[in-house]
Amino acid sequence: MAEDDHLTAFLNKHQNEIIDWVNESTNTQFTDTSGKHVVLLYENNLVRDNVTIDYINQGLIENQLCVYASVNAYDRSNLSKVLDKIKGYKENIVKRNLLIVNLRPFYDSALRGDLTPFEELRTQIQ
Repeated sequence: MAEDDHLTAFLNKHQNEIIDWVNESTNTQFTDTSGKHVVLLYENNLVRDNVTIDYINQGLIENQLCVYASVNAYDRSNLSKVLDKIKGYKENIVKRNLLIVNLRPFYDSALRGDLTPFEELRTQIQ
């Protein structure tokens, strides 16, 4: 099974747990329209990245904490393509308005049944 297939299977299996965790961690629901943004998955990487960038840019304009979390955040080439399209990304990272989270360790840990990294991230962003 390809790595993307493993990730898709994992996310499908744990979708409700992930949604609950996001809702608890951000004190919001996916249907909330109070200005909070959550982006999870898209089939096409280009579409996903463009939608993510749009949400992050809008969130930064609204002075919200924005988190770019991806299993591809460890890949400098991929990350630079995304960051280059986020307005003022360097300044926002310094101000902690924008956090970059490499989800690769989270994914690897979750495959072993250990959700500790998710709990640690929740503590960091609260």
